[in-house]
Amino acid sequence: DDMASIEQIAADIKNTYERIATGGEWLKMTEVAGNMGLDVSVDEFAQAVRHLVINDPKTEVQPEINQKTLTQMDRLYRVMWAGDHNDLIAWI
Repeated sequence: DDMASIEQIAADIKNTYERIATGGEWLKMTEVAGNMGLDVSVDEFAQAVRHLVINDPKTEVQPEINQKTLTQMDRLYRVMWAGDHNDLIAWI
């Protein structure tokens, strides 16, 4: 099949972030996911984010402090890592 690999999805996540972020800002996972070139499932997206956190030391994830601002879609795309539901991603 021609499904994208986790590595390809991870690369697309990082490229998308670099295209839409201004200088190391925190972006919502949904913002990155919505601007990606590849069409990926929520599960594939989460796997690729975890792949980045493990393999790219500059990748950072964190929960949104004001959880009330999160939409249903934001909650769908949050990534479980180190015991936290992470809503935001950045390269620092």
